[in-house]
Formats: sequence, structure tokens, C-alpha cells
Amino acid sequence: MEKIEFRKVRDFGDLLNVTFGFIRQNFKRLFLSLLFIAGPGIFLTGIAAGFYQSNIFSLQKNIGHFIPSALVYYFFIFITFQLILTVTYSFVNLYLKKNLDEFDVNDVWESVKKNLLMILLTSIGTFIILIFATILLIIPAIYLGIVMTIIYIVRIQEKLPFFESISRCRYLMSGNWWFTFALLLIFTVIQYFFTFLFYIPQYIAMFIGMLHMRNGQMSFNSTLMIITSIIASISYFFYAIFLIGISFHYFSLVEKKEATGLMEKLETV
Repeated sequence: MEKIEFRKVRDFGDLLNVTFGFIRQNFKRLFLSLLFIAGPGIFLTGIAAGFYQSNIFSLQKNIGHFIPSALVYYFFIFITFQLILTVTYSFVNLYLKKNLDEFDVNDVWESVKKNLLMILLTSIGTFIILIFATILLIIPAIYLGIVMTIIYIVRIQEKLPFFESISRCRYLMSGNWWFTFALLLIFTVIQYFFTFLFYIPQYIAMFIGMLHMRNGQMSFNSTLMIITSIIASISYFFYAIFLIGISFHYFSLVEKKEATGLMEKLETV
């Protein structure tokens, strides 16, 4: 099986096709990596979401439990997405460095341990910058939000400090912002389509609860809410589609600006 070339300029359709081609080629190892490393976080997030939503629907009865359950839920969802980020980008990095049969889940785990703290700090730094940008003016926040979607892959691939990574993102995105915006929009729609499928059981449970309202309160089974929340949380795995698409886009931008892949091929001739 031939490796997929990352360092290549790609148009819109090529980026979509190569993203799903990469997932098909590496589905088993990528899925197992996400399952064993990020899976526990996804499971705990599902449980926390169930308790959180149970407290929302019975807020008058359990108002004292609402804030703690919300904090626990948002903590787990933050950690879970950091794990998915780190697993996916670590997998891509290993794919670039090794042959197809030269790495497995254990190698991904070792890479995750090296990169996780950096990813966490990058997320916190990005969040603070976007909050300040939002407070000052909404348009710069939207601009920065799109620009900084590639900051994680930049930091892992190029080993740059945080603020230098931001400058690097701005350089690569120069002249490519609207293209990136449209690409991310498409990947978001695809991701949310799969997400919706896993939320259907929860929507059904909520609809049934609405049909059996008593004294203005929705009637539902807390255990059922937790189970359907765990099922819904499985959809987080599909976030990897979005991240892999960003990875290919990053390398396409680098190639467009600097032609590093082309230079490497010329040097080997």
C-alpha cells in the first residue's frame, strides 16, 4: 500500500478526497488509537453530560447540583477534545516520519505523552487571545479563529513557540483566508451530519419526556439520559475528520508558499 503524499498543493475537491482517502487507508490504527487513548475521556464526558442534562431538565429540584455538574461536564469535554487533537496530529506526524507498518497504537501513545502538555497550553493561550479579540471587536475574533485553526499542526510539525506559531499561521493564511473559511465550513457540516446521527437516541428520549410533562416539569429517566448521552459522545470521534482535513490543508498552504515538498524531490533526483 502506497503512502499518501501530504506535501502537495491541493484544491478544494482534492482536500476532501484525500482526507477521506487517508481515513480509509488508516482507519483501523487511527480508530484504535482514538479508542484506547481518547476513548476513556469520551466515555466520562458522556456520563458527565448525562448528569448535566438531567440537572438542566430538573433545575427547580436540583439547582444545587447544576453548577457542579456543569463544571465537571465542561472539564471533561475540554480534556477529551485535547486528547482527540493530540492523538490525531501525533498519528499524522508518525505517518509522515515512518513507513505504514512501522508504528502502532503504542507509538501514538508515546507521541501523545510528549505533545499533550503543549497542546493543552496552546488551547488555553488560543482561548485567551480569542476572548480578548471578541471583547475588542467581533470581526478580528472571526479572522483569528480561522487563522489559528492550523496552530496545533504548526506547533507539532515545526516545533515553534506559541507566538511564533501565530505569526506562522498568519503568514500561511495570507491570501487563503476565504478558501480556508469555505473548507472548514464544509468539514464542519460533514462532522455535524455524523454527530446528529448519534444524538438521535437522546432527541427521542427528550421528545418522549416532553410528551409526559407533569406540572411544567419534563418527565424522564435519569439512567436513560446518561445512556443516550454516552451514545451521543461517540460522535466526538468524528472530530478527527475535521483535524485530518486541516492537516492536509496546512501542508498544501506550506507547499503553495514555499514548495518544500518540490525542493525535497528535486534534491533526491
